[in-house]
Amino acid sequence: MANMTKVMVSSFDKLRSADVTSATLYVFDNTIAVGHVRIDVEVEAIETAADAETLDRLTSSLMSNIIASHMQPVVQRIVSLLRKSMTTTDSGRRISLLRKPENYVVFDDIALDKRGDGSLPNTMLWCNRTIEATEGNEIEANNAAIWLGLDRDHRGADWPRETVQVGSSFFLSAARTAQFVRANIRVQYFYTLLDTLQDSQRRVHNSVFPDMREARLRFLERKIHQVATYTELVLNEFDDYILGLQSDRKIYTDKLCEVFDMPRLIENLQGRSRSVAAKLGRIVEERTERRQRMLQAGIVLIGGLQVMDVLINSIWMAQSDGHIADDGVPGYLDLMSQAPADLVMNIVILAALLIAAGYAFKRRRRS
Repeated sequence: MANMTKVMVSSFDKLRSADVTSATLYVFDNTIAVGHVRIDVEVEAIETAADAETLDRLTSSLMSNIIASHMQPVVQRIVSLLRKSMTTTDSGRRISLLRKPENYVVFDDIALDKRGDGSLPNTMLWCNRTIEATEGNEIEANNAAIWLGLDRDHRGADWPRETVQVGSSFFLSAARTAQFVRANIRVQYFYTLLDTLQDSQRRVHNSVFPDMREARLRFLERKIHQVATYTELVLNEFDDYILGLQSDRKIYTDKLCEVFDMPRLIENLQGRSRSVAAKLGRIVEERTERRQRMLQAGIVLIGGLQVMDVLINSIWMAQSDGHIADDGVPGYLDLMSQAPADLVMNIVILAALLIAAGYAFKRRRRS
């Protein structure tokens, strides 16, 4: 690492020294790991945007080496150990809660003008740089135009000396570093939880099909209910955290929420939750109506068969029972016994059609 800092200093004439003083890895609930690296630098006045980009590129290169040599192996080891801890689903199948280590990527720094690269939703490890200017190295006021403050609305007259940004690296005074790091870690933690829930919602939404099996449909109903419950819990915790913030940490948190586009993420979560619930509801409703139609058709069919059975038995009794007294008056049984078989069948079919037409008309009026 010392050789790397020497190369940095020699490749940029305005950079007098750069020393990595600490590298800390924070792990929350076996869900997210946040790396924080502190770099003490001594640099001359930056006069152009090109100088700022050069310094950012050099510190990014240093960060990549720290990630590859120290943090990524630790995270992979954590994931490997956690994958051995299995959980049992409702169906009795044992699964792991985590992805394979090779499926995780590293998101280096936060970017104030975008949400991140395309692999951000699969990220477990964040690594941030906090660069502290050494004593006596003050940022000149006339260079403030090329330094992007963390929050312009709350920036005071001495803000360039307190918090300035080069690309995605932050220059902080010692008094502000702890506040920023804590706010950053907490926002990233909530972001990861919400983004993971959003991935679960997306997978459930893409898994719902009208012709799926009943057991699968019931499983997805339970799944989306669990995701909705967890989402509400995380959002409540996040709201409580925001309401409890004060002073500088609230300033940082508000801006970081904009950085990670938290309002849109929360809106997408709530909207997709309603969409998935509506999609499942439509399928359940269609299947319920289909069962009702089949049941009613079965009832009509059974009723028709019973009517036919009565007619057949009536005809049989009229033709075979000689003990019935004949009063000389033609009655129902006499007519049925003398009716041709084709006529009887036509009467039965007509009655069935009338019953079906009446049922269809009744259903149409209800809908």
